[in-house]
Amino acid sequence: MLCLSFAGRSVLAQPMHEGFQTRYSSAIVVTPINTSFDIVPNGMVDLIFSLSAEYSIRRSEHLGYVIAGGYYPYLHRTEGLVSFSLRTFTANSEAPAGTFFDWSVIGGAATERPTSTAPYPEMQPMFGLGVRVGGLRNSRFSWFAFEYGAGTSVVLIGGQPNFRAQLFFGLGFLLGKEVLVN
Repeated sequence: MLCLSFAGRSVLAQPMHEGFQTRYSSAIVVTPINTSFDIVPNGMVDLIFSLSAEYSIRRSEHLGYVIAGGYYPYLHRTEGLVSFSLRTFTANSEAPAGTFFDWSVIGGAATERPTSTAPYPEMQPMFGLGVRVGGLRNSRFSWFAFEYGAGTSVVLIGGQPNFRAQLFFGLGFLLGKEVLVN
C-alpha cells in the first residue's frame, strides 16, 4: 500500500505534458485591488479596493482588445474611468493563458474629496494614455482565472497632468476556453 501511495504521488507531481495548449475567446476580470502611486504632482501612495471590471476579447494568438471601467475611491479624490486597450500577448510560454502588454486610452471624471474650503467640489474631466504589463493565469481544466501586473499612465485631470504608477490584481473567468493536446 505504501509503495502505491509513493507511485501515485510521483505521477501527480510530474509537470503537465508540453503538448497542452490553452485557448480562450474572451475573459471577464474584476479587479478589486489597485495600488496607485501618483508621481507628479502629489507624490501619494493609495492602496484601494476598487470596483473595476474588464472584458477582453482575444482576436488572435498575439492580439486582443480590452474594454474596462471602474470606480476608484482614492484618499484625495474619487475617479470614474472607462478605458479601451490594445493587448498584445507574448509568444506561447509555459503559462496556460499568457503574458500581455496593454496600450490604453483612458477617459472619465474625477471629483476631489470635500474639504472645509470646498464642501461641494466640482467634477473634472479626465483623459489619458497608459501602458500595462501583466499576466493572465488559470488552472488547466477550469474557467477560473486571475490577472496581475503593473503599469504607468499620464492622465490630465482638469487640464493638470498626473503621472502615476500602478499595481493591480484581479479575479475572473475565461470564456470560450478550450484545452488542446498535441
